[in-house]
Amino acid sequence: MSSVNPTEATGLCPEQVLFYKRVERAEKFVRHLWSSIDSYHNHKENLAHAALVVMEGLVVGVLTRKQWPPTWIPDLELTEWLCPQWAAFIGFGILWLLLHIYMRWQLRKRRWAAIMSAGASRALSIWAMIHPAPGDLEPYPGPGQEGGQVWTILDHIVIVPKAPLPSDVEEKDYPTWFVAAVLKQKGTGAIEAEGIVTLGSYFLLLLVIARTFGEVVVPLLIWLAYMAFLLLKMLRRRPAL
Repeated sequence: MSSVNPTEATGLCPEQVLFYKRVERAEKFVRHLWSSIDSYHNHKENLAHAALVVMEGLVVGVLTRKQWPPTWIPDLELTEWLCPQWAAFIGFGILWLLLHIYMRWQLRKRRWAAIMSAGASRALSIWAMIHPAPGDLEPYPGPGQEGGQVWTILDHIVIVPKAPLPSDVEEKDYPTWFVAAVLKQKGTGAIEAEGIVTLGSYFLLLLVIARTFGEVVVPLLIWLAYMAFLLLKMLRRRPAL
């Protein structure tokens, strides 16, 4: 049985055969990435929601206690210079902040996964409509994500779409065709869902503040919530990537 030379069977030169083999490998790579990122996205979403559930349990415990702050707080030496209300709130606030940062960390990774998944879908659809170009498979030559460390830190507290998202692989290590598709995506609806979860976390904190310091602080909390809403609206003027 005689073997068939692929260049003779297809009528393509060796360079063209090699190029289309690279195209095939690139498509397999993006399909595999697409599948794995979807699982990663769901995993990060579950972890973020788990943190919110733990936070809800802490808040329910505070709201249902007959005595808050707890009666044992005045016995602490710390309260010689700190009133019981502030001691209780600071203790709860530390727990809330740790859970909130952990939740935001997971949500930021979920946002990255959502953008990459949508970008992979766009990349495959591009090659379904147009002929691959030789430059599509070259390493991405452009700059990476823009944004400073300050925006990244703030994005762990509130939503800052301009903050660079976490990635174990830099853009220059992906093909130009794939990175261009991701950059054109300019975010997904994941950031809106992320906002709802983040606002839920802050709402739980406001409930504990009202429980600790009384109804007198409610108007102040409403004003602070409104100012936070305006700040988020201003920060969201730029796309997520």
